[in-house]
This record gives sequence, C-alpha cells and structure tokens, in this order.
Amino acid sequence: MDDILPGPVSGAVIVDNSYHVSSDVWNGVERGPLECMSSNRSLRHWVLSDAQREILHMVGFGVFANPGIVLQNDTRLVSALVERWRPETNTFFMRQGEMTVTLEDVGYILGLPVVGRPLVGDGIDGNQSYFERAWFEELTEQQVKDGFTRGGVRLTWLFETYGSADPGPDPRRIAVHTQAYMFFVVGSILFPTSSRNVVHPRYIRHLRTLSHVRTWSWGSAVLSYLYRGLTTAAQKGSKKISCCVWLLMLWSYERFDICLLYTSDASDDSLRVDL
Repeated sequence: MDDILPGPVSGAVIVDNSYHVSSDVWNGVERGPLECMSSNRSLRHWVLSDAQREILHMVGFGVFANPGIVLQNDTRLVSALVERWRPETNTFFMRQGEMTVTLEDVGYILGLPVVGRPLVGDGIDGNQSYFERAWFEELTEQQVKDGFTRGGVRLTWLFETYGSADPGPDPRRIAVHTQAYMFFVVGSILFPTSSRNVVHPRYIRHLRTLSHVRTWSWGSAVLSYLYRGLTTAAQKGSKKISCCVWLLMLWSYERFDICLLYTSDASDDSLRVDL
C-alpha cells in the first residue's frame, strides 16, 4: 500500500534490521512459505481408548484427547506472521499496533498448565543410554535399536509401537501407551526439532510419573519455545520454523480477521494471506 512506508521510521527500537526477513520483503524479495517442522500426520491416526483420554484430561493434556483436532500446518499464514515478528520486543508489528502471544493465550487455547516447575533442558548422561534405562517400560535390545536414532527417539517407532492399536484393559499398558502418546505430542507438536522425525529423550523424565505431569509448567515452556522459533525463522535465509505452529495458528484465528485469497493462476493452488 502506498501509505505504508517501506521500513521502520525510527531506529530507536529496531537498531539493526539488516538481518530481518522484512528488509528483503520491503525490497521486493520474497522467500516463499516456510517449512513448518511440526509433524502431525501420524498424530491424527493415533488410536486412543476412553481410559487414555481420561488420563490426558487428568494430567492437563486434555486438548490432545482428540488427536484429530490438530490442524494441518498453514504454511502461508505462519510465514506471513513471521515476517511481522520483531525479536527486539517479542511482538508482531501489525498495521493496528503491536500484538503477541501471551501465557494467558496458551492457557486458554491449549489448556496446558502454565504454573508449576519449569521445564529446563537438563543435561542427560548419553541420549541413547538414557532412553534405554528411563523409558516407561523395559525395552529389548532390538526395540532400542529400532526406536533410537542419532537425533533422538523416532516418531515413526512411537506410532508403530504404541499408537496403532488399543492398549487393552491392563492399567499398566494403558499408562505406558498414554505416556508414549504424550511424548509423541511433545516432540511433534509442542517442541518439534528441525529434523522433524525425532523427540529428544530429555522429556522422558517429565512424563515418567503420571501424577507429576501436571506439576510442570508446560505452557510457559511452549511459549518460550515459540518465541525462540519465531526469532530464528525471522532471520534472512531461514527456510524452516520449529515451534508450536498450531498454537500460533489458533491464536491468529482468535485475534485477527484473516483474509485468504486464491491466486489468479489456476495452475497454482497456493494461498496468499493478508493480515
């Protein structure tokens, strides 16, 4: 639009904009949609029993009691928001002013606990050995080999082992399958990595005791991870975004009147998002 200046008016807050993707956008250089590293395809097919859903509600993961509720990644919406993210203030610079995702938003939208013990990235003694000895049940040597790769615990192994069938009536099996499901959610939706196919074993300790799951402040960790992911993705040259983009999408649906416009080229089914 002609009435919007191409770039910041003052450098008092934005002291160095040369690294930010918006400087390319203002100069007419488009980088295209980001690749969202959240992996929700297998999640939508995960089999959960009524007993498992009851446990999820009890420990604060009730929003994931219906795996099909997780939306497909809207890469163009996420990319449009990233272009307006300012790491200096942890806010989106919109035409109507600054906005951001707050801890209250996380609590209302995801329902995760926002108070309690902080999730800190404590170092563990050997990723594979920790996975083998700290997993929710005893694993065979072959299961360890199949389930762990250099980057962490395989998401495909988790789904094939715990997500493709009902755990049955045994309370112990129900608990293990539920813990494995939450571990999958943590790695694929809440804290996805740039590899997209693994979960770091550090999160096992936060899920080992079901009665303690709710004592961790999952919401604040998700929010800080979102801020970090947005900051990284807002840099020039970034092609991916690793954070809870599902939260970002739901937040934007709540806060904005979003206009989705199909491109005029019939051969291109992409979307342009106007914020």
